[in-house]
Amino acid sequence: MDGPRQADAVIYVFRDQQFQSDVEFLQDFGLASGGASASNSIGVLSHADGFGNGAWGEHDPIEAASARALILAQQRSAELAAVVAVAGKLAESAATGRVREDDAVALNALSTTDDIDLVTGQVPIDPDRFERLVDLIDDYGIRFGRAHSGGAVRLNRWLEEVSGVQNLRRALTRQYVGRYPQLKAKQAFSQLEQAVKKMPRPMPLIRLLSDARGSPELHPLAEITAWESLAATNETHPLEKVLDRLLRARDDAGKVGLPSSVTTEEVVAAATQQAAEAREYVLSDDPVIAAAAVTVSQSLALIALRNGISP
Repeated sequence: MDGPRQADAVIYVFRDQQFQSDVEFLQDFGLASGGASASNSIGVLSHADGFGNGAWGEHDPIEAASARALILAQQRSAELAAVVAVAGKLAESAATGRVREDDAVALNALSTTDDIDLVTGQVPIDPDRFERLVDLIDDYGIRFGRAHSGGAVRLNRWLEEVSGVQNLRRALTRQYVGRYPQLKAKQAFSQLEQAVKKMPRPMPLIRLLSDARGSPELHPLAEITAWESLAATNETHPLEKVLDRLLRARDDAGKVGLPSSVTTEEVVAAATQQAAEAREYVLSDDPVIAAAAVTVSQSLALIALRNGISP
């Protein structure tokens, strides 16, 4: 009620457009979270099945909502790590098992019914059964789900996939799972830096924090920053996959893409080769790619150093 506060993660839900108040909230949340809004926030464009002209319009509303979500993700990349279009009722009905076999049979009975008759309710099934279908899967599920009504299992799988909830799960996994320690550390360090600037004599502490940020122990903070920037602007770049692996792996062998059973020499050889490959991007015209290349090459050099050899 008092405004945005620090949080480990935020799923920010809005309708078919973002208002200025949405943007201001996300910006304020970024300040409250130590400047980590894009790290911690995922946007959800809700009611995707009613987007635009809705289920009976000329275009598939969920496809249109998904396209709009991509645009919003680009426009709000400073505040949101991703934007996902979700149809909540479709997801809920699939996840809770409300859609039964007799519902799938009833929907299948509408497979040859004209859309205008579906809109007006002139249907060849019991009216109460039709009302139940509307309650379960809305107009979108009735119009587009008829092609997937060959049994409750098939229908539920389609509902879960088309609803966008799987995409939301993937976004959550991608953003948080395996990166939570680095995200928390980055958030804490940013708050320390902000607090120090407000002190009467900040320079000695600013220098101390600057030295700490450059230490090998805190290099993962540089990795998470580079990954966030690259994922927001060039998700398919090879360095994004390398940074993702560096952040997720639990040992040095995993960080260079090898099984834990390999020898130290093999880890060093892989780190040395991959560091050289990363340095090829240092002179990129894209500053985000160039910065990521420097970070990755440093990460791989540290791996080689920890295992006894400097590349």
